[in-house]
Amino acid sequence: MARLRLTPVFVALFATALALGGCATTTPADRTTTAPTDAATAAAGPNLGPDGFGALKLGMTRAEASATGLTENLAVEEGSGCGSDTDGWLKGAPTPAEEDASGRLYFSSSSGKLVAIYVYSSVATPEGITIGSSIDEVLAAYPDWQGEAEGVGIGYAAVPSNDQANYRINIDSESVIELSLESVDQDCY
Repeated sequence: MARLRLTPVFVALFATALALGGCATTTPADRTTTAPTDAATAAAGPNLGPDGFGALKLGMTRAEASATGLTENLAVEEGSGCGSDTDGWLKGAPTPAEEDASGRLYFSSSSGKLVAIYVYSSVATPEGITIGSSIDEVLAAYPDWQGEAEGVGIGYAAVPSNDQANYRINIDSESVIELSLESVDQDCY
């Protein structure tokens, strides 16, 4: 039978590990947290759908959306709507370029309600579709999706368990390049 030989290095490491983690007790009030990085936020963040992005829901007013803490650069007073700079974007999203919809929010000009939520690359639907997903993955998750021409372009898929919303999925020749959740009665585009 082999004997375990305890070397001074092993004993020192064991004692250090025990001192650092084994004996202390804490209460929830003793614990502190630090703000996660954008990558950690995205990995642990909410999914897109079936009715919004975490606490941010389609149909919210600007004030309600702002109160979720999930938005940035959102003017609480009425803006011009339909993807304008006053509509803001999702917190943690890269600042959208003028032509880029990633992370943008769209509020209806007529109702003032949130009608579309565009996501950035690390956000997925509950079915696992994200920017970068292949057309085969999209069709496996949403068999009703059809692109504008021969399996590419903008297409719409029904949102499971929400008949008041669609996924708007834009696919180039190989993968998803744009993904949003939008109200079926959105009036922006």
